[in-house]
Amino acid sequence: MIKKLGMYVFLLLMLPIGVSAQTYDYNSKVFQRIVNQLAMQGHKEHDLATCTVKQKYYKEVVDMLNKGMSEKEILNYYVEQLGEQALVVPQKSGFSLTAWIVPVAIFMFGAFVIYRTVRQRGEN
Repeated sequence: MIKKLGMYVFLLLMLPIGVSAQTYDYNSKVFQRIVNQLAMQGHKEHDLATCTVKQKYYKEVVDMLNKGMSEKEILNYYVEQLGEQALVVPQKSGFSLTAWIVPVAIFMFGAFVIYRTVRQRGEN
């Protein structure tokens, strides 16, 4: 019994002790996915080397990722701070859902009106 216990302790000591947390940088896929969703106060298309606003966003996002925040938490942080205009594309929930539904509904209504008009003229 003591030999088995000693063997288990030895095996546990042989396992790697430190589990390194993943660190993120500007090249990581998660980082790129997040910054591609942020409008960055109109600085999204600016050059990173010269735009201090874009540099600030990049540093903030990397820091948040490295602190363990998820993609959703980071995006929600910016929406809470700046509103829906923080995102390139509005979220598909709540009032923002209107921004997705109304254009489609208008297009479908217009197509229906055109269809009916062409059909009525064809009957005459």
